[in-house]
Amino acid sequence: MAAGPSLLRCPSCGGLFRAAPPSAGPVPWVPCPHCSRPVALLGARDPPPLFRWEVVPGLYPVPRLPHRRRDPRRAVAAVLLAAALLAAGIAGALLVEGYDAARPLDVTVSGVVLRSSAVGNLSASGGRVVLTDDSGAQRSLTLGATGEFQFVAVPAGAIQLNATLPGYAPQVLITFVSAIYSAGPTTGLVFVLTPGGPANTTTDIVSPFPNLAGFIASLGATAVLILLGAAVAAVAARHTYRDGRRPIGIAGGSAVLLVPVAILLTGVAQVMPLLWLASGPLAGLGAYVVASRLTEAARIGDPPEL
Repeated sequence: MAAGPSLLRCPSCGGLFRAAPPSAGPVPWVPCPHCSRPVALLGARDPPPLFRWEVVPGLYPVPRLPHRRRDPRRAVAAVLLAAALLAAGIAGALLVEGYDAARPLDVTVSGVVLRSSAVGNLSASGGRVVLTDDSGAQRSLTLGATGEFQFVAVPAGAIQLNATLPGYAPQVLITFVSAIYSAGPTTGLVFVLTPGGPANTTTDIVSPFPNLAGFIASLGATAVLILLGAAVAAVAARHTYRDGRRPIGIAGGSAVLLVPVAILLTGVAQVMPLLWLASGPLAGLGAYVVASRLTEAARIGDPPEL
């Protein structure tokens, strides 16, 4: 006569459940409904209650549980989700900075123009300084006896200064100023002209951005790229948690791993170095995910399916 369902206790989680023991044959394994770990199911061997190894372990030795590899997909999914949130935060900060950069701002540009001579640097009186602002509008003034110049209410953006003096090589300075970032000072500038002509013009460019619109576009493009990486990481976290697919996890880790590269290539790292350094931990999370997925694929002997 077949025995009825037995009350089992899972050795992993301690949960109780019932399962029908076999009438004969080898010891089967049934999954625990609470934690899904395998539990050995033994039939009746003695009159109740001495019919299970959980009741009297001295009489019935505990059978060895089959080896089960630890599945790291939950940890990988959590790392991907954290990376997605961090990337979204960095992108949001870039968008806020781009909005602030678009605010109107007027600056003062001033300095002095000198000319090189055998007795030292003298004031370049009679010379001219031409300023071209971000909109392309030009202003010019003739230098006085001291060689000093000043332009007020200059709009934010790219600023080009061209200092000239007959018999001397012109000097051009291209700089940039905005509400959140300035490539260099706009006051206290010093030009030292050397003998020569227009063919000997020297140009000093201190700004990586051609104009204010290009600067804002760089911030926006970088934020969009990072948001795309965050979206890929979030989707990868969902699929990794549900079915553990390694190719999707590798794609998500690679997406956030490249975020610092995007910030560096678009020139934003020069503007906000602290934000670029903050993306270092994000790259570390992405590297962990990629290494974890590739290592597991190599360990079990199947290709990563890239």
